[in-house]
Amino acid sequence: MGVHVAVRPEHAWVLLASCDVAALATAAGLLLGWEFCLGAALVFQIAVGMPAFAVGLCTTYPANVTGIAIHIVPLVFGAVALSGRALPRGAAAAAWIGYVLTVLVTYLVAPPPEFNINFTTAVWPPLARAFPGGLGRAVFFLGLFAAAAVMLWLGALALARVFRAPGRLPGRLPGRLPGRLPGRLPGRR
Repeated sequence: MGVHVAVRPEHAWVLLASCDVAALATAAGLLLGWEFCLGAALVFQIAVGMPAFAVGLCTTYPANVTGIAIHIVPLVFGAVALSGRALPRGAAAAAWIGYVLTVLVTYLVAPPPEFNINFTTAVWPPLARAFPGGLGRAVFFLGLFAAAAVMLWLGALALARVFRAPGRLPGRLPGRLPGRLPGRLPGRR
């Protein structure tokens, strides 16, 4: 992270970017053993961070080594750390709350406008004409928060199929075998 802050033109302001906050959450989860933090960060990185990063690379984000690393390395480390464990319950909700709070803090702290971190200075340039003025910006953020909520919910559903407790298959209750009713022995009616 230190190199990322040093080489990016935003310097320390870059740490307010939602993907950088997710990377820091991954680091905290790894260092402190907080699975919930790891789960929320992983859901955000998979469901929102990587898709936004891909779109950004195709439109307005200038590719750079540290930016690519910030989007990929924490995701891989978080996924490896959670392997063999269930995705923590509420990870998507925590990721969404963290995202909204990150955007609000960025807005209140007010980095220099030329950085437009988390789009708090201006609407994303490719959509700026569709959301003019103050009301347009408010609608843009409502749409952004709603889209993030849906993506996080879908991402958590998908990740819950990958990250589950050992021996637990999707759709089965613990301790039950398929096709058997509780309390019945095999071969008896």
